[in-house]
Amino acid sequence: MDMKIKNKTEWNTKDLMKLIRATAKKEGLSIKRHIIEIVYNRKGVRQNCMNGIATVGTPRPSFDNPDYAEYGNGRWVQMKVPHLLQTKSVCGSDGKWSEQQEAVSFNSVDFAQILTHEFGHNMGLRHREMCKVSEIDCEWANAFQVRSGGD
Repeated sequence: MDMKIKNKTEWNTKDLMKLIRATAKKEGLSIKRHIIEIVYNRKGVRQNCMNGIATVGTPRPSFDNPDYAEYGNGRWVQMKVPHLLQTKSVCGSDGKWSEQQEAVSFNSVDFAQILTHEFGHNMGLRHREMCKVSEIDCEWANAFQVRSGGD
């Protein structure tokens, strides 16, 4: 399989690769010559949610990087995933506010649904031609665990 994954997060790359390959196989899609980039959601976006971006046709001008040039014509997907730790403000029993971090779990079903949706864009489909992301049946992805840490 001639696919590149660029994991710019602390989620386990091998686990992500297994989930990506399973999603493509389940949907009957070829992911040859695809680049899948995994990044964290930007600040200001709800950190415990996922979303994605895909090329439709030619690459966007902001992706003139030579690494991405060969992945035009609907062959590039960026998946935005939650940070491993989420910071929240908590009011203690003494009435003082403090910042606490809690671990975020990786939702494999959401990831598979969004990836399937983005692959649809890669094939030239527009939103009006697709069902809602939440209606894509990816319950099978519950069997996949994406861990934190190295490869």
